[in-house]
Amino acid sequence: MITTREEQEKICFMGAMIQPTDCRRCGLCCNVWWIPITQIDIDREPKIEERQLISRDDLSKTVIFNNPDEIFVMGNDDVATPCFFHSPDGCTIYETRPNACRNFTTMPKNCMGAYIKGQTGIDTKVTAQAWKEEGIPQLVILSRIYGLYLKLKTKELKEKVRIVGSISPEQELRKDILLKLIHEQIMSRMKHHADSN
Repeated sequence: MITTREEQEKICFMGAMIQPTDCRRCGLCCNVWWIPITQIDIDREPKIEERQLISRDDLSKTVIFNNPDEIFVMGNDDVATPCFFHSPDGCTIYETRPNACRNFTTMPKNCMGAYIKGQTGIDTKVTAQAWKEEGIPQLVILSRIYGLYLKLKTKELKEKVRIVGSISPEQELRKDILLKLIHEQIMSRMKHHADSN
């Protein structure tokens, strides 16, 4: 039984951060992470083999693989390379794209992670996995990701104000689709919880 508003907010916040949402088709996730590749992916789309592939055993960086069949990554060993098949118009091999892309779930946590990786180079998926292994609660992990995203967006918007002028970081943050989605879900879940008690 939830007894305090703070506990209610924690549960609502955690639920909102892991709730799947519609993809915005921004392509950020295609450009900041290594994309795991299986032999099935190569057989389905031969163009993949024509690109630079690295064996997972030869990687010096920590990359999270969700499947033992994922034996390669696209890119180079130093940094994750933007996907060779992503263009301003979207994926050029969409119908034959790798399983990792097919199975990728868009949700606020992943979208924020992609933005953070693009801005700072910090891979929140790897960091969150390490925190999880240390026994840090999921809520704390998600709060840290959310906090870093908010900090980076605020910094970016302040720089925009300095260059462009006439905008308010607070107003721009209110328009941010990820922050707005999370806020709406929190309010909805809190109302549902209040109505059911």
